[in-house]
Amino acid sequence: MAGASLEEPQEDAVPARMPAADGWSRSERLMGLAAALLAASVLAMVLALASLVGQRTQVQQDQTEAREARLAVYGLMQGSIDAETGQRGYLLTNDRQFLPQYEAGRAQAMRHLARLRATAVRYPELADDVEGAEALAERAFLQLAAPIDRRPPPAALREDLRDSKATMDELRDQARALLHDVEILLEATRSAEQSATTRLYWLGGALALFAMIAVGVTFLALHRERQTWLDTFGALTAARDAAEDARARAAASDLAKTRFLAVASHDMRQPLHALTLYLSALDRRIENPEARGILAKMERATDSMIAMFSTLLDLARIQAGAVDPDITDFALQDVFDRLAAENPNGSVEVEETAIELHSDAVLIERALRNLVTNAIKHGGGHARLSARAIGDRAEIVVSDDGPGIPPEDQARVFDEFVRLDSRGEGLGLGLAIVRGIARALEMPFELQSDGGAGARFILRPRLAEHAAPSIAPETEHQGLAGATALVVDDEQLAREAVARSLGDLGAKVRVAANETEAIQVLDEGFVPQLLVMDLRIDGDLRGIDVARRLRARLQAPPHVIVVTGDTAADTLTLLQDSGFAWLIKPVNPRDLSHLAAQMAG
Repeated sequence: MAGASLEEPQEDAVPARMPAADGWSRSERLMGLAAALLAASVLAMVLALASLVGQRTQVQQDQTEAREARLAVYGLMQGSIDAETGQRGYLLTNDRQFLPQYEAGRAQAMRHLARLRATAVRYPELADDVEGAEALAERAFLQLAAPIDRRPPPAALREDLRDSKATMDELRDQARALLHDVEILLEATRSAEQSATTRLYWLGGALALFAMIAVGVTFLALHRERQTWLDTFGALTAARDAAEDARARAAASDLAKTRFLAVASHDMRQPLHALTLYLSALDRRIENPEARGILAKMERATDSMIAMFSTLLDLARIQAGAVDPDITDFALQDVFDRLAAENPNGSVEVEETAIELHSDAVLIERALRNLVTNAIKHGGGHARLSARAIGDRAEIVVSDDGPGIPPEDQARVFDEFVRLDSRGEGLGLGLAIVRGIARALEMPFELQSDGGAGARFILRPRLAEHAAPSIAPETEHQGLAGATALVVDDEQLAREAVARSLGDLGAKVRVAANETEAIQVLDEGFVPQLLVMDLRIDGDLRGIDVARRLRARLQAPPHVIVVTGDTAADTLTLLQDSGFAWLIKPVNPRDLSHLAAQMAG
């Protein structure tokens, strides 16, 4: 057709955009590749994270193993001390009750050595020290057992004791070296844990970053959650480490303190109890002036030993929180009079007072006795006691004219075992005990001293609201002539000592080791007017029950005096609730004779 200018379209004039043969566009391929790389990266990081978690778990297991090894070293040291203490107690007293302590200590030491041997298999760096400790332990326990088995003469015994002590000291030195290596191992595990934790944090951060790219809008929430988790995890880790360290130290301290309290509360009181009564009996039998002078020195030495023992026990009870105040109203002048009587020759000057206190009379007297003793020893041999009322409290002052206490030393004199004068006597515990008693009674306590002008120790207990009755002075009794008494105690020395003391007062005395023997004595027709009963019979606190059963067998029940070396708060409550009179070992012979004569009369 004329004028037609249209041409047939050509197929390849404009190339059409056709999909690729595999159905994916280039942009889709790039997005898929990016997604695959992201997924691969996330998977790789997840696998790495899992690996780090496994490594960290293993490091934590290593750290636990190291902590258990440290406790095993402490157990080895404590076991060696117990075994050595039991051996020496048996050899010095020939009392077989110390042998179980020796056997238990040896078994404990060997058990902990076996635990350390297993640890050394895993940690070769401990092997040499563990092998050395095993060799020393074997040699030390052989040396400990030898004198027990053959009971050598005194000269050879001293040589054996020196040799075994030297080996035991070497064993404990080896244990300390082993403890040092264990601490190094523990520090290495802590560093490894910190390193693994750090890597874990970094990898977690990277994974979180990829996750933020993937999820976008959740970035802020994930970031905040992760930061909170990191802070919490770090705090828990630090708290766990601190708790583990504190637990290890507390376990060692509590073990020693508990063992001391248990032994001191009963076993250590028994020989002192018997010794005090025997010295009193010996005093009534010696006429030679020179011998009486020697006996007086022995009694003073025994009193000093009992005072030191009581001081150590007081401190241990205060530290263990075993002080349970018995709050009553009482006259302060009675306490002043007793302290003055205990320190004759005018060494204690007492200012008369009509003040009555609302506090624990025993603890107040114990605190004042420590302050008076301190003033006499370090304040020129003289102490002054005075008191006045200020508001609802009393102000009790113990003062001296000694050299005083410099200001820089006034804080540390209340620390345990501190003595400003290294040549002075005592253990340096008196003021520490006073501070502990003041805290137990919630009583203000103050030291005033300028140095060079004496010292003033001030206690401020609460005043009684009503007048407290004054305690009447003790009267002398005429003895136990014609009275009958039965002494029941499973400790032979204590039993014989009490019987001899009562016999010296004129009583007819029979003895028994337990309830069965006591019943046999009663069945023979012996009718006691007085029953002196030990609270702990055959290891159990059943003396009060035994006393009640024995009294029930008699038509005229005897008076009962219970004696005990157990001073725990629940034991004292048991004694108070019994209704019987009771005395704490070591019993003062005067207290025993006074109470017995009072009951017989």
